[in-house]
Amino acid sequence: MGAPPIAEQKTMMAGMPAPQVVVPSSGPSSAANQKTMAVSAPQGIPTAGTQIIPDSQGVVAYARDRAAAAREAAGPDTLPAPPAGALFWIAWIIIGIGAGLGIHFWLAHKAATGT
Repeated sequence: MGAPPIAEQKTMMAGMPAPQVVVPSSGPSSAANQKTMAVSAPQGIPTAGTQIIPDSQGVVAYARDRAAAAREAAGPDTLPAPPAGALFWIAWIIIGIGAGLGIHFWLAHKAATGT
């Protein structure tokens, strides 16, 4: 069996719906289209308080607003300040004593064994 004649192929193709063009939903062109659609919204949609800004500025503005709200919710800083380095110096004294004792006993061990 061979392929149908050309006249039949044209008839079959005429009965099929036209192919649809698919536009990808990601990429810079779709973002521009979405911004255009948001600006040219129909009159029935309320747009009060809507501000169209570039994406990076929007992210920064959102983060700044969220940080300010979190600071306000947290209230004033109520933790007392640590002592002026007392814990730091105590820790170094303990480390120094430990290191000194370790070196002392290591040297004493070397002297006692003669190695």
